[in-house]
Amino acid sequence: MKGDRIYELPTAEQLKNEMDRLRYKRSYIRTLTGTIGALIAAAAAIVLLSVLVFPVMRVTGNSMQPTLKEDQVIMCRRSAHVKQGDIIAFYHNKKTRKARYRRFGRYCGHRRRRQSHRQQHHSQ
Repeated sequence: MKGDRIYELPTAEQLKNEMDRLRYKRSYIRTLTGTIGALIAAAAAIVLLSVLVFPVMRVTGNSMQPTLKEDQVIMCRRSAHVKQGDIIAFYHNKKTRKARYRRFGRYCGHRRRRQSHRQQHHSQ
């Protein structure tokens, strides 16, 4: 018949080689997906740490020179316990501020800001 073809059966060695190739391919894909999954998990953990635990900020302005310079990238640590002389970062009017922590009576914060606050009260 016109459409009938005769195919040769593979040898035992050819079957073994093909099975080994398929096993290696499955192992390779499994290893690759595991590695990609681990990298994605590590990247997610780094992003969470940087946002929630150690925020990364860029210094703007020169009010903290020479300690912090303009455009310097800093990593902060969240803490409820600060002491005099620590540099703190906080949000004020939707902007990040950095200042050296000082204590003035009931007020805490940047000395220049507190002096201007006192001057406003004395002028009234």
